Amino acid sequence: SHEPSSLTEEQQAAIEEQQHFNEIIGAYHYYPTYARKRLQRSESHYHDLSPRHQKLILGMDQKFDQWGIAIEANASFIRNLINDVNIFQNQEAVSPERTVRPSSFNMEKVKSTIRQIAREWSIEGQNERSITFGIILKELKETVPLNEPYSAKVLSPGSGLGRLPFEICKLGYASQGNEFSYFMLLAGSFILNEINTADEYTIYPFIHQISNVIETNDQFRPVTVPDVLPSTLPRGADFSYTAGDFMEVYGGQTDEWDAVCTCFFLDTAKNVINYIETIFDILKPGGRWINYGPLLYHYADMPHEKSIELSYEQVKHIILETGFTISKETFQKTPYTDNPKSMMSTVFNAIFISAQKPL
Repeated sequence: SHEPSSLTEEQQAAIEEQQHFNEIIGAYHYYPTYARKRLQRSESHYHDLSPRHQKLILGMDQKFDQWGIAIEANASFIRNLINDVNIFQNQEAVSPERTVRPSSFNMEKVKSTIRQIAREWSIEGQNERSITFGIILKELKETVPLNEPYSAKVLSPGSGLGRLPFEICKLGYASQGNEFSYFMLLAGSFILNEINTADEYTIYPFIHQISNVIETNDQFRPVTVPDVLPSTLPRGADFSYTAGDFMEVYGGQTDEWDAVCTCFFLDTAKNVINYIETIFDILKPGGRWINYGPLLYHYADMPHEKSIELSYEQVKHIILETGFTISKETFQKTPYTDNPKSMMSTVFNAIFISAQKPL
């Protein structure tokens, strides 16, 4: 029997959720300190060089000045972003005086979120979006007809900062995004709800890529966001967003959606079979599943996390066994949060699948 003081599972989960949220806000708060410390480290290494070697290096003082300015611009953007945390009504705001140093994992997440903002909501990310989102949008238009605006319902799970469901809504579909990561939810909510003019903010997404730089200034090139204003959707547009784990939010639904679009999502599963079966269940008979992305399993090497890593051959077998008919299947190369001016690029040979649930 429980002690009177013991917490229910739900209360314990709520406490852990609040703690997780606080850690993420804490990581965002810590960003300026983190970034300045990294700059100071580079400055001190430079000043430790012999005067002769210092003289040989072009433009270091100017580089450090630019770096400092870029950090402050990113910090200002993040301050605005976390000013608005109370939209997550269950969560209490966290005081900025937090002094606990966040985990390096969470700091990497802050940096990757800044790059993700450029990928989804700047001109700089347009080339990448035209590949990753373009292939999905084209297939959606071809396979899911609209009798009238917002007559077909489309879900995009794991939709990050919301650009894909935004573009789907622009085509006239009733569009819902879903995201689990608080890093993404906070930044996405800020962009979708709080920004009033296009190109309102200038950020510097590449300042933390300190290796493989071609021209010194490349590291400090600014990117303005957002390239389009989310509020430009027509009045009456059917656009919504849910926060939470895909399985928990949609696991109970059946025959609900005309299409499900998954972009760089399948590999976020601990068990991809759950995702595939849930997508099948929530689609209406005759509904369309469009998928594009790699199989870089997120939980593969995380301590204390279960993870099933399957080959594409195994995944395809499960898709067919679940009941889907695959009408299109191609591999297409795509960069991811790419820095086109870097000497290094991550390119995935991602799988594109268009599949249908039987009528």
